[in-house]
Amino acid sequence: MKSFFLFIATAPLKKILVLGTIFCVLGITSVRAQKNFIIKGCVTNGACVVPNAIIYLDSIEIRTDIGGNFIFKNVSEGVHRIRTYNFENNFDKEIEVRANITLDAIVVEQSLLTPTIWQLQKQTNASDPYMQQYLDFRLAIDSLNIKPIREKYRFKYDINVDSISDANSVLTSLRGVSIEKGWLLDVKYKGTIWGDGYASFYTRRENEPKRTISDSVSFPFLGLPEHIQVAFTSEGIWSAYQLANSLYYLPKFGHDLYYDHCGIYSLDEVRCRSVALRDSLSTIPEIQNHVTIHDSVHASVTAYWWNDWVGLVEETTFVERLGNSVIFIFPDTRISDPRAMRRILVRYDCGIEF
Repeated sequence: MKSFFLFIATAPLKKILVLGTIFCVLGITSVRAQKNFIIKGCVTNGACVVPNAIIYLDSIEIRTDIGGNFIFKNVSEGVHRIRTYNFENNFDKEIEVRANITLDAIVVEQSLLTPTIWQLQKQTNASDPYMQQYLDFRLAIDSLNIKPIREKYRFKYDINVDSISDANSVLTSLRGVSIEKGWLLDVKYKGTIWGDGYASFYTRRENEPKRTISDSVSFPFLGLPEHIQVAFTSEGIWSAYQLANSLYYLPKFGHDLYYDHCGIYSLDEVRCRSVALRDSLSTIPEIQNHVTIHDSVHASVTAYWWNDWVGLVEETTFVERLGNSVIFIFPDTRISDPRAMRRILVRYDCGIEF
């Protein structure tokens, strides 16, 4: 059974509702002689805000905007039902809308007001070199100031790839990784009219025009872009592994949000997700990301990931040297390969569906 952590605080003409795995802030503001009200809120899955999520107030359906926000206008006084769309376990709560709110604060189960895992991680002073490389790369991505924009189609999102001037700068954060002379790293977004989409890095020649939003370009879902050079050392392979998994860190929308991941470097980073996780994690040995070099052309990467729809995952990826670069053989559920494996250490589902 999924757990939802609920905190209700009340004040005149305002009500706040906060969830742990689904986080909504509802502000009820009086309009038109205290007979109708505005209900505002925000939804996040714990890793990021959730654009395009379906929210119901009684039978009225709306979707969240780019920032995960929603608003219902002209809500009448009385009892209303607010819920999120979810096949398995809708968050379903009755709220009372009235002009004079006098109830005291009520805590059901436990209030859980925590930042996302990545927000906590980027404030960390890492002593682990694997975590430090992960932090440096993700902070370099954040510094690109990649932002979502809405296109002409309803719920169709894109990102500001046209205004990102120096995506190639993220390579300076990757130790042991470089790009061939005459080539640059850039960002491209692949989206659909249904609102799904994800960004990825690609390479282009220095004298080649930048790809625009309307251009099409092929790039791997996971893996290194072409023309990336990698030192065959633990440091170089780990850095290249971060770049190969950059899909997990770059903006996504719609169903592609299911691929949002955080690298995990300590079990303490995920204990805050729910009370139930603390019990499950108590039987898991402490984790350690690492690279193992087997010989002059073969290596493997063991890494730990968190996904709000899967849980805590241990992943072993096989690495083959190819000239001045490497190839990553990722675990694939369709193909049995003992060199590349993935196992779920602790299962978790935040409860949001798209």
